[in-house]
Amino acid sequence: MMSLMVHLKTVAHLKGKSDRIAKVTFRGLSFYSRVAENCEDVAPFNEMFRWPIASRLDGNEMLEIQIYNYSKVFSNRLVGTFSMVLQKVAQEGHLLITDTLIDDNNTSIKTSVTVEIRYQPMDGTVGSWSEGEFLDVPDDRDGIFSFETESLLSSHGSGTSPGRSLQGSIPTFRKAGKGVFSAMKLSKIRSPREDHRRDEPAVLDMMDDLDRKAMRIAGSLEPDTVSLASVTAVTTNVSNKRSKPDIKMEPSSGRPVDYQISITIIEARQLIGLNMDPVVCVEIGDEKKYTSMKESTNCPYYNEYFVFDFHIPPDVMFDKIIKLSVIHSKNLLRSGTLVGSFKMDVGTVYSQPEHQFYHKWAMLSDPDDITAGCKGYLKCDIAVVGKGDNIKTPHKANETEEDEIEGNLLLPEGFPTERQWARYYVKIHRAEGLPKMNTSIMANVKKAFIGENRDLVDPYVQVQFAGQKGKTSVQKSSYEPIWNEQVVFTELFPPLCKRIKVQIRDSEKVNDVAIGTHFIDLRKISNDGDKGFLPTLGPAWVNMYGSTRQYSLMDEHQDLNDGLGEGVSFRARLLLSVAVEVLDITSPELTCSTEVQSELISNISESATGKVEEFFLFGSFLEATMIDRKIGDKPISFEITIGNYGNQIDGISIAHHHRRRRKRTERARMRKTS
Repeated sequence: MMSLMVHLKTVAHLKGKSDRIAKVTFRGLSFYSRVAENCEDVAPFNEMFRWPIASRLDGNEMLEIQIYNYSKVFSNRLVGTFSMVLQKVAQEGHLLITDTLIDDNNTSIKTSVTVEIRYQPMDGTVGSWSEGEFLDVPDDRDGIFSFETESLLSSHGSGTSPGRSLQGSIPTFRKAGKGVFSAMKLSKIRSPREDHRRDEPAVLDMMDDLDRKAMRIAGSLEPDTVSLASVTAVTTNVSNKRSKPDIKMEPSSGRPVDYQISITIIEARQLIGLNMDPVVCVEIGDEKKYTSMKESTNCPYYNEYFVFDFHIPPDVMFDKIIKLSVIHSKNLLRSGTLVGSFKMDVGTVYSQPEHQFYHKWAMLSDPDDITAGCKGYLKCDIAVVGKGDNIKTPHKANETEEDEIEGNLLLPEGFPTERQWARYYVKIHRAEGLPKMNTSIMANVKKAFIGENRDLVDPYVQVQFAGQKGKTSVQKSSYEPIWNEQVVFTELFPPLCKRIKVQIRDSEKVNDVAIGTHFIDLRKISNDGDKGFLPTLGPAWVNMYGSTRQYSLMDEHQDLNDGLGEGVSFRARLLLSVAVEVLDITSPELTCSTEVQSELISNISESATGKVEEFFLFGSFLEATMIDRKIGDKPISFEITIGNYGNQIDGISIAHHHRRRRKRTERARMRKTS
């Protein structure tokens, strides 16, 4: 496995007497060293740090080492910083250097740092060293070390990367066992003399056998996840909390990334209309930009360039809609008349070769009249660039090829040139297991004074697709709402938008709150082959996961309920179905508008989702390790749940509660029918 190893040896010519700590940063992820106590002139850190990396080391990348005066009470004070470009390390694979630090004013100071850096690529083309030369670690024959394992993939916060920190003067355990899972099962072993070694500093090391296992496993992982494969730690049992390295890592899912979308509006042709003064509106999400107005022409030439910058998670970025609209006679006094528009999501552009469309013609259509046909063509370039993406200049075709509109449309390869209008039906039947959402202060006051104990949630379902939103009615005070409604979208098929977003929300007078979110990928519920079928799903239960079920006014994990990242707790399940119907635009009964519609549908059979059966789950907790220090001295309980079964947070027996509510609903229906 490719890796970068940094051996921080000493920091010399320090002023005064103080505790010192070092922070080593590579690729934005940091390690903290142990605390070197009572250092006067020299701080002998003698620690090693290791980063498994998935991509080859770039000569322009930086390594940064910061030295601090450590304080238990106040914030650490920066002594100086050492930064270097890793060009020589990338070329030769090894570098030993002693250099001075710089202070906050970018001025060199007397304090110097001695550091050794080694880089091992996957193919071994750089350098000729082995890990054995760099880490001479003896076997642990006394079995005095305890093992604690935890995957950094599930950690929260920011700071350190998966890696290796080792104090060279302390022997560490080298052979971890027969495999990854057997290593995780190793129990704590401590000899009687361990009690006399409590003053030793902490040691953090990834076991070598697990590294070798990770190399074999890495072949089946995605490139971006190889550097996070199989992270396991070995530590001594210490009493000095300052000595223990601070392990933090920002979660990869939902992490904001820099993106830039560049759009060039070149020209338009065959615009439908008379005496036109066309303007092009470029819209991405909530941002809009306009070209200049061209007077009295149906074939305007613009050649205007627009740039949109974003710093958001990839899932949010790729779901954003790029909308190109041609407007007639827009000025300060009036918004103008829409001639036609074209839209696709950012993910469609990003999935193209070089993440771009070059000199393509967008076919415009009128969203208010789907029977009107093509309203003109707009020639443009669209490119989406993320951090680290290579930017390549596209191959320029000759002008005759570009002028051939029908064969050069703004569509992914394999899409038909003439797409048909279709209706997308998202049928919402009912939901179960919603958490207690006592968001209304007045509801709590009412309950306190008159003793009214109602379900403190007013749920509705919001559906988003192709830049449009639709929603069901609000079911007042219900943890088990029944809607039997469908949200209908009218869009071209095949669509240039990949996902449907379904979200259960709690209706409030001030600000609605998301309870749970689910995304439906249309590519996974359809097939375009010889035996292909239109997007079809359900009726089926969709489980939604998000933040913990305990309600708090300011939920720090609310992003999980909005669909950013992997949820940690069951929030609800929703019974829904999806269907698509291709429209016949010659039908006289056809509704021409593409506005979102919400309609009532008939009840679904209780047995439509299958037979309900009883089950039994047994789980046994043997031990728990690496509990957060903030809660380590407080009572801790564990819970096993499948959906809401086993849930004790809400203070109710879920199975008994569901049976009681279902009987009550059935009795109410019988009264209505009689």
